[in-house]
Formats: sequence, C-alpha cells, structure tokens
Amino acid sequence: MPDVQALVNDFVLKLKRRKIEGSHASARQTAELLRSVVSHQPYTNQAAALISAVKAIGQQLIAANPVELAVGNVVRRVLHIIREEDLSSTATAIGGLSLAVDSDDDDETERGDRPALSAAALAGQKHPSGTLFTNPS
Repeated sequence: MPDVQALVNDFVLKLKRRKIEGSHASARQTAELLRSVVSHQPYTNQAAALISAVKAIGQQLIAANPVELAVGNVVRRVLHIIREEDLSSTATAIGGLSLAVDSDDDDETERGDRPALSAAALAGQKHPSGTLFTNPS
C-alpha cells in the first residue's frame, strides 16, 4: 500500500496548506482517496482490518485540517457503509435473515408473515441463547 500512502500524504499536505477550497471539494477528494484506500486493501473477509485502515487514514486527514468538517463526515460515512455491508454479508452467510431496505410504511402483505429486520435492529436483537434471530420459515 505504499502508493496509497503517498496519496494520503499528498492529500494531508494539501489539507494542511489549505490548497483545497470549499467543503464540496474536500468531501469529494476525501471520498476519492478513501475509495482508492479500500480498493488497494488486500481482500479478506475481515471488515475489522478495513475499518482500522480507514480510521487511521481518517485520523490523519482530520488532524491535518480539523476545521474542515466535511472530511470527518465522509470518513464516518464510509465507516458506516463498511459496517453495514459487513452486517449484511454476515446475515446472508447465516442464511434466512431478512434485511429490510424499504421503509416501515410498506405493505406487510409483500413479505408474507415474516418480519423484516433492519441492519440496526439485527445489531441489537439477539435470542436469549446468544444467537441472532433467524427466519422462521
């Protein structure tokens, strides 16, 4: 990941020298940088390694220009997406869990008698035995 580190160092330098003007430009370049960081990470099934890499780079970027709040917001949003995808893939691997992507106002006849669980609900709900709730069908 040496070429990615060079990109990070270059971006940190730009942030420190305030070469990037405006929140939109800062957010866009932060997202592009984090996309390259994620794509250069070796593929593993461990989201923890990816989260720690993004966190470390995010801390460098935020420390470079703490006044630019868009940078921190993009980093936190990317971390949220990584965690959400990890939870979704874990639920799929377990099998039978339904993750809702629709709003709560949807007609329940579309899903039958199975309750749909959001990613946030899955994270907080466990069976008394300590396992995640599974689909009853």
